[in-house]
Amino acid sequence: MKKRISESLHLKIALLILSILTFSAATIFYTQYRLSKSHLTNSLKVSTTHLSNTLLRSFEIAMLGRRLEEIQQALEEIGQEPQIDRIFIVNKSGEVKVSSDRSQLGRVIHISERTCQVCHEFRPADREQSIIIKDDRVSFLRSVNPIRKKPICEKCHRGDETMLGMLVTDVSVKDIEALTRSNLNITFVMIVATLLFMAGAFRLGFKKIILDRLALLKAAAGRLEKGDFSARAALDTGDELGRLAGTFNRMADNLTQSLARIERARAYLENLINSIDDGVAVIKRDRTLVMVNDAYLRMFDSDKRDRSEYLNSPLEHLNPFHGEWCRIPEKRCNVCTVFETGEFSNRIVSLVSRDGAQKVYESYISVLSKDEQGVVEIVEDLRDTTIRKKFETQMIEAERLVSAGKLAAGVAHEINNPMASISTCAEGLLKMIDDFPAVNEQKSLLREYLETIRDSAFRCKAITQRLLNFASIQSSEFEPLDFNEVIEDAVRLVQYDISAKGVDLELKLSREMPSVRLSRTSFPHAVVNLILNSLYAVERRGKITITTLLQGQRAALKVEDNGCGIDGRHLQRVFEPFFTTKKVGEGSGLGLFICRNIVNNHGGEIDIQSEAGKGTVVTIRIPVTEEANG
Repeated sequence: MKKRISESLHLKIALLILSILTFSAATIFYTQYRLSKSHLTNSLKVSTTHLSNTLLRSFEIAMLGRRLEEIQQALEEIGQEPQIDRIFIVNKSGEVKVSSDRSQLGRVIHISERTCQVCHEFRPADREQSIIIKDDRVSFLRSVNPIRKKPICEKCHRGDETMLGMLVTDVSVKDIEALTRSNLNITFVMIVATLLFMAGAFRLGFKKIILDRLALLKAAAGRLEKGDFSARAALDTGDELGRLAGTFNRMADNLTQSLARIERARAYLENLINSIDDGVAVIKRDRTLVMVNDAYLRMFDSDKRDRSEYLNSPLEHLNPFHGEWCRIPEKRCNVCTVFETGEFSNRIVSLVSRDGAQKVYESYISVLSKDEQGVVEIVEDLRDTTIRKKFETQMIEAERLVSAGKLAAGVAHEINNPMASISTCAEGLLKMIDDFPAVNEQKSLLREYLETIRDSAFRCKAITQRLLNFASIQSSEFEPLDFNEVIEDAVRLVQYDISAKGVDLELKLSREMPSVRLSRTSFPHAVVNLILNSLYAVERRGKITITTLLQGQRAALKVEDNGCGIDGRHLQRVFEPFFTTKKVGEGSGLGLFICRNIVNNHGGEIDIQSEAGKGTVVTIRIPVTEEANG
C-alpha cells in the first residue's frame, strides 16, 4: 500500500486534500459544537437568573413576615417543574433554611464548596452568578442570587452586615445537551455531505485538469523511452502543464538532434577505425570482444562471418592464438599481462595464418578504462608488419652488397701486397735456379722464401675468409661474444680504407668490458657502416676515435670523428631510409637505417650528436645480460 501511494500522484494529492478537508471539517465541527453549547448555556443562564430575580422579589414580603413555611411550599411547587432540579435559600452562615427538597433543610454549605467559590474564589469584578456543576447524579446549572440587606430589613436584622443569605437555583442542562447533540449530528451530516461533494467535485476536476494532461505527458514520455523519438505531447493549454509539455517537446527535439549527432559521430568513427590498416579490438575484463574493426577481422576471420557473431563472445573465437598463448606460460599472453598490471605492453609475434602464410605482427595494448577492481577494458592495436619486415630484410641485404662492393676494393689492395711478395719470391727462386744449378747449397735461402710465400698465402686466406663471413647471408643468431674483439674484427675489415686516406684511427677499448649477446654477422655490419660514414666525413689526415665503455648494465660503443658534421636541418632525418647527405652515386641512404634496425634487434639504442663543421659522435648501447657472462 505504501509503495502504491508513493508511486501515485493522484493518491498523494487526494490524501493531501482529504487531510485538509478533514482537518477543516473537524475544526468547523468543534467550533460549531462549542458555539452552539455556549449559546444555549448562556441562554439558560440568562433565563435562570431572570427566574431567580423574579422569585427573590416575590419572596420579599413573605421573608419580611418570616413566613418561611409559605416560602417552603412555593419552592416545592416550583421544584416540580421539569427543568428545575432544586431551589433553596441559605442564610449568611450557609445553613439551608428553605428548600424544594426537604431533605436538604438544615444542611450547612461550607465555604469551600463550589457554590460558595462562585463568589469567594474570584475578585468581585470577575465573579459570575451562574456556574455549571457536575455531581454523581447529573450536570446542572446553579444560579446564586445574593439576598442583600435593605432598609426595610433593619427591623429584624440590625448591624453592619450587607448580605443576609442566598437564593440558589439549580436548573437541569439535559435539554441543552440533547439539543447540542442534535445540532451536532445535523452539523456532522452536513459536513460529511459537503466533504463527499467536494471530494467528488475535486476528483472530476483534478482528473480533467491535471490527470488527463499528465497522462498525455506520460504516454509521450513512454513512447520516447521505448525509442520513438517522434513522440511529442500535444498539450497547448497555456498554463503550467502546457509550459511543462512545451519544455518536454523541446527536450525531445534536443534529444533527437543529439542522438542524430551521436549517430553521425559513431558512424564517422566506425568508418575511420575501419579505414585504417591496423587491426583494432576492444576487449573486456572477461576476455570478450566489445568492438573489432574490419582489419582485425581480415587478419583472423577467413570464413568472413558477420561482425556481430564475434561481439560479446570470447576473444579466442576470433583470435585462436590468444587461447594458445594463455596455455603456454613462457609465451605469456600480453592481453592477460595488461589486465593484471594495468600498464602498456607491446610485443612482436610471429604467427601462421589460417591459409598457412607466415605473418609477423606488432601488438600494442593500452588500458581503456578502470574501476576500483582494476582494468575494465583494453584496446589492442595489431599491426601486420610482414611486408615491412621483408622489405627491411631486403634493404639490409642490399646494403650488405653495397658494403661488400666497397670492401672488395680494399680486399683487392690487401691481397695485392702479399701477392706481390709471392711473385717476387717466385721470380727470385727462378733466377736462383737458373744461376745456381746446385740447389742444395741454397737450402736456407729457399726455405726463407718458401716460408714467406706460405705466410702471405695464409694472410690472403684470412682476409678472404673475413670478407666471406661478412658478406654471407646467415641467420642472426645471438651468442655471448667479447665486445672488444667484435669491434676489433670490424676495424680490420676497413683498415685498408683508413690507411689509404691517411686517417688517424684511435682505439680506446675498455679492459672491463663484459661479454655481450650479439649477432656475429649483423652487429659487425653496423660497426663497419659507422666507421665508413666517419671515414667519408673526415678530411685526409683527419681523426676517428672508437671507444668502448660500460655504462651501468649496458655496453657502449662511441664512434667519434672530427669531420664536416651534419647540419641541424638534416639531423632528425639521418635514420630515414634512402636519406643521404653524400653526393649522388656515393651513398644509398640505407647505412644508418640498417644500423638502427640491427641495434633495435639487439634490444639496444643508437643516438647521434653532430654539429656542422665540428664533427659527429654516434653512440650504440647494448644491454648486458647475466646469461652472456654466466
